[in-house]
Amino acid sequence: MDLLAREKTLDFTDALQVFVNKNGKYTESAVDQVLNFLWNEELFSCIHRDSGKETWLGDEMYQAPEDYLIRFNGFSGKDSLYSERHAGEIDKTDIEKLARHYCWAGTKQREVVRIIGDLKGSMVMAERVRAFTHYFAFNLITRNSEKLEAMFSSKVRDNQNAEAIYAKIAKLEKQDGVPYEYFDHVEVIAVYNGKHGDTKVSEQMTLPPGVDRAARRGESSFKLISVHTPNGVAVHDYIVYLAIIEEEDGLFKVSKTDMFSGY
Repeated sequence: MDLLAREKTLDFTDALQVFVNKNGKYTESAVDQVLNFLWNEELFSCIHRDSGKETWLGDEMYQAPEDYLIRFNGFSGKDSLYSERHAGEIDKTDIEKLARHYCWAGTKQREVVRIIGDLKGSMVMAERVRAFTHYFAFNLITRNSEKLEAMFSSKVRDNQNAEAIYAKIAKLEKQDGVPYEYFDHVEVIAVYNGKHGDTKVSEQMTLPPGVDRAARRGESSFKLISVHTPNGVAVHDYIVYLAIIEEEDGLFKVSKTDMFSGY
């Protein structure tokens, strides 16, 4: 994607060189997988060199790669496609028109939070969980191991700790061949709030031995980003899940982490 954006138009033979292994070979299935994943009609097009007609990946392109070009169209369409997943909405009941084509508009984010316990104060708890998760993600991505380690509960540090999560990320980076450089999309999944926060429900966070149910405060996630557009919109990401409890002095701690791809 970076090469295409820089060159604007690539011979298909040059594009294929991105995918060769140490023996100078590539597999069509690997090329197909990546280009199909990246493609939308506004990002790039495959063009027959002589006729100028737009085509798509097929046997004929691999049989005569010198006859085809890949033309870069721009990033705005790709950005918009991925941004739609997280975009909010304008609240049509909360618009103050100041002049033609100029207004203040209230917005609504489409987020669903599971609330176990009391509704009153639950959004304050959700904001506390969000801020803690954001700080955890920041310390993770900036490799501040000392602060990150302190954010784990002492009751789980034998197997849930900074070293363990960095090992998982290193494995991902080796597998994917790209570093996970930053994070985005911090989300609060659930809050456990008030005197009824220890209510038993069908979907609830698991607890390590020795932790009381009343200590639960929330579940959250954020995305680690590797491949992205130049505008910072994620193309490849990995989700980090946190289970959060509250210990002495009102301090939040992580009692469990998990990492997965998908939704």
